[in-house]
Amino acid sequence: MIHTGQKARILAKAGVAVPAFPARKLPIQERHLLRGEFAPPEELEADAEQAAAVDHWTRYVDDLYAVHMAARAARSLRESEEASSLYRLQLSNAAQGVTHRASETGAL
Repeated sequence: MIHTGQKARILAKAGVAVPAFPARKLPIQERHLLRGEFAPPEELEADAEQAAAVDHWTRYVDDLYAVHMAARAARSLRESEEASSLYRLQLSNAAQGVTHRASETGAL
């Protein structure tokens, strides 16, 4: 199964407007990690906000992809049915042409 990033790229190539991946509001403060300090609450809140935004983005892209694939499958089915109908018409016309020509020559 493909991941959401791949789905977003497929949609973008197909011309569908895909929102950008949500960025983190605050940069990660390496100094807290290097010193072994606790991160300030603002950074923890930014992490939670970004995680929620990523979840929302993931659901949105997955929904867009499902709609895109359903439309693509419907279009393919429609084109297949049209081709089948055209083929049957061509066979019917060809058979009528043979019958018509045979009746003109008196072969029937």
